[in-house]
Parts: sequence; structure tokens; C-alpha cells
Amino acid sequence: MEIQSSCGTKQRIATIDILKGVGIILVVLGHVDNTALGEWIYTFHMPLFFVVSGLLFRPGKDVYLKKAKTILIPYFIFAVISYLYWRFFEIRFRPQDPSLDINAHFLDILWQREEFKFNVALWFLPCLFIATSLLNLITTNIRNRVVVSLICVLWVLAATLYSPSTRSCWIMETWCAFPFVVLGWLLGRERLSEIDSALAAVPKYVRALAVVPLIAVVFIPHGGSMMVARYSMDSYAYYFFVALVCVASVYVLSTLLVSCKWLRWLGVNTLAIMCIHEPVKRIVIKMFSVVANIGTDELRGYVICSIAVTAAVLLILVPICKLIDKYVPWVWGRS
Repeated sequence: MEIQSSCGTKQRIATIDILKGVGIILVVLGHVDNTALGEWIYTFHMPLFFVVSGLLFRPGKDVYLKKAKTILIPYFIFAVISYLYWRFFEIRFRPQDPSLDINAHFLDILWQREEFKFNVALWFLPCLFIATSLLNLITTNIRNRVVVSLICVLWVLAATLYSPSTRSCWIMETWCAFPFVVLGWLLGRERLSEIDSALAAVPKYVRALAVVPLIAVVFIPHGGSMMVARYSMDSYAYYFFVALVCVASVYVLSTLLVSCKWLRWLGVNTLAIMCIHEPVKRIVIKMFSVVANIGTDELRGYVICSIAVTAAVLLILVPICKLIDKYVPWVWGRS
């Protein structure tokens, strides 16, 4: 279950790295694809990362400083870099909504009011910081896990009955994401060894059946567009349930892939890929559309093209991530 990390002496959990590796592939593919495949991915890909964050979370007085170092610093660095690239270069070649206030978009880095045009994926980082900080506040003051479980249940109920009216995307996103983080913490990192041991005793062909719920999600009514970043589902409780079933299924399937080194590498570098992939994705989509002589929207309407673009983006990100990790690792909060 434990493997040595390539970026330090800290021991890592192999299944979690594989799970994150699968998750980040789905993130990139979901941002590329404009078909039903993308809609399916949005059912659970971000809840997956929030559950994992809860699983690995350990309360403590120094949590806020550590999370600021590993989450907020990368957020602000790549938000500014992405904005400058978009504002002074990309915007010249990519049509924009005339009503878009480009300069105000920069100020939104401090308090996001709408989806970032320059790097849509960055909403995840401040949302994760707020959610884990709130979890730390609760768990350091409430030691009873039953009470924390009750808070989680009540939160899901409240999120089902009420959608907050606020101009802050971070508040809406945290409102939706927080129960996943809490549930991950309730499951606990310590229980992963027991879960993995139990799954290891199950024949591989039986574990492979975990793909069935993932396929079933394609055919059941979704009740709206299930996107954490936009809080646009008709029933949060339904969304929460479906997402958890899918996350559990992907976890079981991940136990079959623990020997896959490239998935482990992706899992170790999910933060880097999350921060960087969006601008790279737009460049690759444009290049593919020129070669194929079709529009970018039409290109993204073909699943095979979306998969090819995703593969190309991830390949391009490998050397970029390695260079950053070698020369400026503090960007990721690493020493």
C-alpha cells in the first residue's frame, strides 16, 4: 500500500496516488470534451479530490499555515501568470465576450465572482483551502466523530434545501464541496490499510465489476448539470449520493492499477497539472483544429479527438512539471 515518493522522503499511499492520477486525467478530459462523456465526468471528478483531501487530512494548529503554503501560494502564482498570458497574448487570437471586463477579471483573483476565463480550474484551490480550514476548525473543537457526522448530514440537507445567494464563487463551491471533505475525514487515512487489505482478498475480476456503477450513471437521470464549480444541480442530496458511488467505484478499480507507474506520477503531480493544464489545453485544441481543418467546438464534439487532446496535454505537462519541481519547487509548497 505504501510507496516511496519521488519528491521527498514522505511515504505515500499507492492506491490514493492511483486514484488521484485517474482523477486528474478525468479533470483534463472533462475540460476538453463537449459531449455526454464530459457530462458523465462532471458527475464525480471533483468530489473525488475533495474526498481524498478529507482522507489525508490531519487536524492541527499549524494546518492553516501549511495549507496556505501548499494551496494558496500555487493559486496566486498561477492565477497571476495565467491572467497575464491570457490578457496580453491569448486574448489577441481568441474572441472574447465584448461585455467582459478584462481588468476586473484580474481583481477577481482575490474574490472570484465568476468562472475565470484565463484558467477555469483554479477555483478548486481556494475552495479546498476554505473547506479544509473549516474542517480543521470543527475537528479541533469537536472530538466526537458522531457529532461531526451529524454536522455532515445536516450540511447535505441544508445544501439540498438552500442554494446561497452570493457573488462569491468560493462560497458557493465550498457550500457544495465541504460534505465530501468531511466524509473523507470520517473514513480516515488509518482505515485505508484495512480497506485495501479487504479488497486485496477479493478476486480481481470481482473488483473489476466496480465499473458497472460508473456505466450505470450514464443511463440514469442526472437531475441537472452536476458541476461543483457552478452549484448547478437540481438536487444536492442526489448529486452527493451519485458522486460518492462513483468515487467508491473508482477507488476499487484503482486497487487493480497500483503497479502503473505513470498513473502514480500523475497522482503525485495533480496540483501541478490542475494549475497548468488549462492554458496548455487551449493551445493544443487550437493546434489540433488547424491540423484537422475544423473548428475548435466541432473538434471537442468528437470523443476520440478529446481523448487525443488530453493525451497530448498530459505529455506536454510532464517536462514542464519536472522542470518546475527541479528548479522552483517552492511553487508547490515543497522544499
